[in-house]
Amino acid sequence: MKSSHSLSGLAALFAGLLLSGAAGAATVTGGTFNVSIGITANCAMGTGTNTDMSFGSVASTSTTTPTETTPASFGVTCTNLTPYTIGLQPGNSNLLGAGAMKGAVNTTTTIGYQLYQDASHATVWGNTTGSSPNVKSATGTGLLQTYSVYGKLAAAVNTLNLPVDTYSDTVAITVYY
Repeated sequence: MKSSHSLSGLAALFAGLLLSGAAGAATVTGGTFNVSIGITANCAMGTGTNTDMSFGSVASTSTTTPTETTPASFGVTCTNLTPYTIGLQPGNSNLLGAGAMKGAVNTTTTIGYQLYQDASHATVWGNTTGSSPNVKSATGTGLLQTYSVYGKLAAAVNTLNLPVDTYSDTVAITVYY
């Protein structure tokens, strides 16, 4: 009988421990909070990635209409999945990509040129976004994207009757996003 009594004593002790733990427990409540960030679209010109366009050196008696010997290039970095367009505008403010290089000495003498999006000189690159767009469209990747710009002189050099000089122009790059 002693053994059954000790079992019932252990059971009573265990039940007492369970009841004393439940009676002394703290009340628990909970809540939540949010964590957020707003990502805004951004585009930036790549630093140090721009190269100039060159038509090289051409004899004043040349009967050819030269294309660039070195295309220009530049880089753009836009937020991942952000659509953007790039417009180019020569120093004469022509929105159709038709520029005029001015002489360094003979500043009233100019050489006309046209900007293109492709090496075959088929697609003009300007800065119109309306009904006849001539901008380049792309989608950002979050990484630097590099673009080449091609050019062609407006006429054969010998028909322009040009004095010896170095001719140049500056093209503005505009990124719309």
